[in-house]
Amino acid sequence: MKKLIILIFMSISTLNAQKNDCTANNSFYDSGSSLGLKELGENNWSISKKGAFKSSNALENEAIKEIIFLTSKSKLLYEVVRIETNRDDDYGVIPTVTIFFKLKNRDGSDFVSKKDAKTKLLKLKELMDLGLITKKEFDDKSECLKKILLS
Repeated sequence: MKKLIILIFMSISTLNAQKNDCTANNSFYDSGSSLGLKELGENNWSISKKGAFKSSNALENEAIKEIIFLTSKSKLLYEVVRIETNRDDDYGVIPTVTIFFKLKNRDGSDFVSKKDAKTKLLKLKELMDLGLITKKEFDDKSECLKKILLS
């Protein structure tokens, strides 16, 4: 219930946010790498929590709190894709919770990391080299990606 209330509050607060098409905000990854945050590519992220004396629900709550902390610090929103709970050890008593999520900018657009921006820019360059898009189309589509890479 708390997660739902927090998610609703964050969603309402974004309605007043200004639109920013080119957010170069990579502080999320920098501050989250020490917390078990993993970038999976294509704006897919995960965070895992493991604990011998904690329930799966407690670990899930910890992970959600860390995601909320990181996203609010970086002025981003998140959308949970799925939650996996496993028992990793030989005896099946130590739970591990992994939350898979996507990031959104305050305007609702997908967050693009430097890694994804580089990949997309290289794909656009390849399309231009093959003659599938014009130089003008390349310039228009690559402007935001360049800002993200150079931030």
